[in-house]
Amino acid sequence: MSFRRVSPNIIIRIRNGKALGVSVFLACISISKFVLPAIGTVGTTISLTYYVVAGTISISLALIAAYLRGRMKLIPDSLIDEMSSDGSYSCEFCSGPKLREACDMTKPYYGNEYVSADIAEQWRMKNPKAFVQITNSTGELCACFGILALRDSFMNEYIRGNVADTQLRGDDILSFAESKKCKSLYISGIVVRDPSKHAGHKRACVMIWVMLHYMKRVFGLKQEREMFAVAVTKESERLMKHFNFTMVGNGHQRKDRHDMYCLTLSKSAWDKMMMKVSDYSAMCKIMFTHRGTKI
Repeated sequence: MSFRRVSPNIIIRIRNGKALGVSVFLACISISKFVLPAIGTVGTTISLTYYVVAGTISISLALIAAYLRGRMKLIPDSLIDEMSSDGSYSCEFCSGPKLREACDMTKPYYGNEYVSADIAEQWRMKNPKAFVQITNSTGELCACFGILALRDSFMNEYIRGNVADTQLRGDDILSFAESKKCKSLYISGIVVRDPSKHAGHKRACVMIWVMLHYMKRVFGLKQEREMFAVAVTKESERLMKHFNFTMVGNGHQRKDRHDMYCLTLSKSAWDKMMMKVSDYSAMCKIMFTHRGTKI
């Protein structure tokens, strides 16, 4: 599971106030064009050091002005630009090409635990309804996730930490019909495009909303199920704790070196999670079907 969100740090604030910073820099350069020749008229030799100092002061003042401007903005320009960049969203069962694209997106975050697109495609072929893609109005992949049911022989060893999901093959995946009866599910392959941007935060929120509806509509909430996930990043770990997942496996004792978390999904647990998620039905259309009807 991979999420990454960047808080409004110095770089982001400078970027938000860059227009003022550029103006201050140009103003400083213009002033230098008059000041340095004036110094030379009184007999002082203008060496390279003067130009370096003038340039350093100009850049420093520009950065300070941009930072202060960025802090004062209640609504950053980047947020305004990205708010409507995606338009509406649609979600459906993941296609082979989109799953391959999603795998490529996970590579920077998963490191040694990266699963190649060829292996992930084996999983998808065994259960075509295990992965869900979320695309924007232009068809660009914005987010993807998988909910897998594994054979007991692999799942039990995975929970113990003796195997990693990089060893998971198609034969270890249960079919959709079999997964409906399974009491333990594995959350895999979660990824969001541009997670450090405002648009990425919005996409992550939409994805969580879709995941909750996927669980309710595909698996139902009458039977309690154990939901397992591995925290690949600190952000995904915080998110799982926020949704009341508890750690059941310490990464130091696991082959994949990541902490494993678990949540018992019931109707009451689902209701509590939905209370923490906004309603995105107005901007996201659920397109995946089950038994010929939309779910």
